Amino acid sequence: VENVTMIDLNIEFKKDIDKNSFLSFFRQNCNSSKYVQISSNSLVSRDILESSYSAILDLDSITLSENNFLKIILWQDNEWGYASRLIDMAEYILKV
Repeated sequence: VENVTMIDLNIEFKKDIDKNSFLSFFRQNCNSSKYVQISSNSLVSRDILESSYSAILDLDSITLSENNFLKIILWQDNEWGYASRLIDMAEYILKV
């Protein structure tokens, strides 16, 4: 599907981290976000089409290795998500 992007994000922390704490942080801070959605379902590119989120975090794909190296998979609909942020920006500019 040409409109969907999968982002393979790898983060190396200076200190050891706890995967469950990291997951709790995302669940707590992204549950009501209109920019980032959290999914615990197995995702494929077709699932992301026409998503207005800037990113969808695939919880099942998060892996932690060596206690400080975190791998995260994020999905986005390039066109739909981008257009949604343009609408947000236009609404913001009208308010200002």
